Amino acid sequence: MGVPFSFFFPFFISRDFMGVPFSCLLPSVSFLSPTEIGWNFIANCTVKINISLPLPKTYIMMISDNNIPPYPVSCSLCNENLDIKGVQSFRREVVKTHCNTPHYYHLECITQKFDALSESDRRCVVCKEQPLPLVRLSGVRPNDESPYCDSPATYACRFGNFIELDRLLRQDPEMINRLYHYPTEQCKATLLTVAASFGQIECLKILLNSGPEKWQLDSALVSAVEPGHSECVKLLLNTGAITEAKTLDFSLELASENGHADCVEFLIDNGAKSFNDALFYSIKAGHAGCVKILLDKAPTLSTDRLNKLQDKAAFVGASEVLQLLIDKGADNLNEALISAAIKGCVECTKLLIDSGADDFRRPLNIAEQANHIECQNILREKIASQNSQNESCSIQ
Repeated sequence: MGVPFSFFFPFFISRDFMGVPFSCLLPSVSFLSPTEIGWNFIANCTVKINISLPLPKTYIMMISDNNIPPYPVSCSLCNENLDIKGVQSFRREVVKTHCNTPHYYHLECITQKFDALSESDRRCVVCKEQPLPLVRLSGVRPNDESPYCDSPATYACRFGNFIELDRLLRQDPEMINRLYHYPTEQCKATLLTVAASFGQIECLKILLNSGPEKWQLDSALVSAVEPGHSECVKLLLNTGAITEAKTLDFSLELASENGHADCVEFLIDNGAKSFNDALFYSIKAGHAGCVKILLDKAPTLSTDRLNKLQDKAAFVGASEVLQLLIDKGADNLNEALISAAIKGCVECTKLLIDSGADDFRRPLNIAEQANHIECQNILREKIASQNSQNESCSIQ
């Protein structure tokens, strides 16, 4: 039994080429299931040669050119040379990191190193960056139990290989409800959660059509909301299966805190109601777009509540948010001016004065204590103007 290939190699006529196995010279990255592969080679356009090579019964992903490091390279822990032949014949498992500039290790070396460290200390020993997930140069493997490497299914979900994911699900439909190692978080997660967290919409569609248990959808929604993958959020909400109020409200707060306005709107339209907390988090982070949506869609807020939010916006220096709250009816301008003076926010100070704040002495004292020079100058100028107006009134 063989698999047809459309690649022609007129010079390959033996089991290896210059000592390197054929399986390591193919320029493709794909999972292969047969125990034997038949290659048809055409040499000099006239000679057809059939070669059949045995493969392990387990699936392997063949090495791609992108996985082969520039040589000479050595393991960054044991300093043993990682020559091409040694890597490709899989004598010792070799992995590369996800650092900006990848570094290379024997899997057993880095596993021993990481096992002895806390999660926060698991860094590349060369550049100190986050190295996970590790990528096997021999390819990801099924049911990979390494806590630091991707399994084939999570690898497909992470990088959006929906064709490979569909193939894996057809072979093993039960994997949809299985928990997998999630190297970047050092925990276990479902495929739905992995695809959602990386915004892989096509993978998410395939997984949703594979019948995941309902409990997975809540986790996937939160995972999609945090980085702001709005299309994934919309797709998950459109299933109609996410109805738990706590999940919707927490997701709304998370989207508001991270400034994902599209997600905020989708969540409100699908029943999220934690407007007060969501407003607090979005104002604290200065996300005016989220604040506008929340103010427009929230039930009527009391003036007292608006004033508290206004005070918070002035304190964090969110002038756009402050304008939205003033337009909505917040009117405790003098208290907000004190908050602006504490942080020395010039834009907020000017906005509050232009909007009608008229008590400048206490904010000036605070600005002087905090050494906010520009705010002091603005407030002194307004006090001088007030004094001048008072004197004019007295004379008249």
